[in-house]
Amino acid sequence: MALTKAYKALTNPLARENFEKYGHPDGPQSLNTFFAIPQWFVEKRNYWKVVLLYFSAFILIAPTSVVITWKNYRKYMDNKKVLRQSCEAYFRFTTGSLSSEGIMNVLSASVEFVDLVVDLKIYDPSLQSIFRRVKLSSFHPKLTASYCQKSLALIAAHIHRLSLPSPVLSSQLKVVLLLPDLVRVGLVPVLSSKGYKETTLKAVYFLQMVTQALKENSSSLEMLPYITSDRILEREFKSRSGVSAIIEFVQIPLESKRAWLHDLTTQQLQDVIAVSENLPYLKVDGKIGSDGEGVPVGSVVTVVIYIQRTTINEYISGRAKESKAQTVPKAKHTNGKPPFAYCPHFPSPLRESWLVALSGPRDEGFLCLPQFVDLLHGKAEIKMNFQAPIEKGRHNIEIEVMSNTYLGFCFKKMISITTCEKKVVEASSYDMEETESSQSSDVSAIESDSSEVEY
Repeated sequence: MALTKAYKALTNPLARENFEKYGHPDGPQSLNTFFAIPQWFVEKRNYWKVVLLYFSAFILIAPTSVVITWKNYRKYMDNKKVLRQSCEAYFRFTTGSLSSEGIMNVLSASVEFVDLVVDLKIYDPSLQSIFRRVKLSSFHPKLTASYCQKSLALIAAHIHRLSLPSPVLSSQLKVVLLLPDLVRVGLVPVLSSKGYKETTLKAVYFLQMVTQALKENSSSLEMLPYITSDRILEREFKSRSGVSAIIEFVQIPLESKRAWLHDLTTQQLQDVIAVSENLPYLKVDGKIGSDGEGVPVGSVVTVVIYIQRTTINEYISGRAKESKAQTVPKAKHTNGKPPFAYCPHFPSPLRESWLVALSGPRDEGFLCLPQFVDLLHGKAEIKMNFQAPIEKGRHNIEIEVMSNTYLGFCFKKMISITTCEKKVVEASSYDMEETESSQSSDVSAIESDSSEVEY
């Protein structure tokens, strides 16, 4: 049969034409599909088993899986880490003038805390002692549920580095573990979508406080081991050092460090120096198209942000080398994952993450929604879109990269964009004549075709 059809395709012109067009000498063929089923599936004695199998698969399992998937979608956000009810609470209770305590109050209303603090009694003496020692100045009037007050006390105790006398309280510190995801996935997107720039940055700053277990307005030097607020407030330390930031501490001579931290052992001093020198320092740069020149007003602009992570020690030594040999230190690679942050007071290891935001001039707010970025291999390249200003002229745009783990670590870069009037493309007389001639030829062709049609 196959030989006959092949011979027909070679000798018969019509069969040859069908073979060239449709791949078969007889013309278009219907698609036939077959599938194999096991023998027991068609046996009469297994009739009711097959019916039960079909019923379970299409009547029970399929609808149940759809219902479960839909419930999870309605219950959680996209990454299944934050409940939608928590985000609704953030949207309801946040304002544009929240303080750090206000942000802590709003986060205490997270629905995730309900099951975590269920074993903790609101009138527990240990819990009441926390309220007395922390001395919170404000409470949200609508967040009076017991779980809100219990989670609020635990968060405040962690930030103030209070020792928890009760083992029950110590076991509830898992509340703090949820805060990075709640702030990163829940609170920050809600605040930025409402246009609250300052409150958004305060929320990230509050996350730095939680990660390092430090109070508001604490010095970044308190992140270093063996350095406490009492030591920083000492008259001798303030008069001798004049150091207010970690990068300044790294730059002073070793003899000065040893003199200011004279009560530490040699090993302890080496630990302080090692931690301070290995904290991150970011090099931030941005580029807009052709250097941001001649951008039409109101158009969509793409800015490419380049971030390179080094350490403070590498930055200082690299800057010294640049003045001599024009070399720049390279960032350490981290095997495709962001490095772990130095946060000894946080209950579990936490990786570094950075909030990248674009701000307009005169504190007009974010130009686009900020986003968290993980620096893989010590560097990142981010593209962000925003609308160009509607006024002509030169405008400054601030790139802000803020850490989620290190207190006060925020790196900024200012770029500029020049806007101009939109260019109006006018058709030349030659193009118009050519268009008119082509249209006339098309009309004549249509008339000639219509004359040949027989009705």
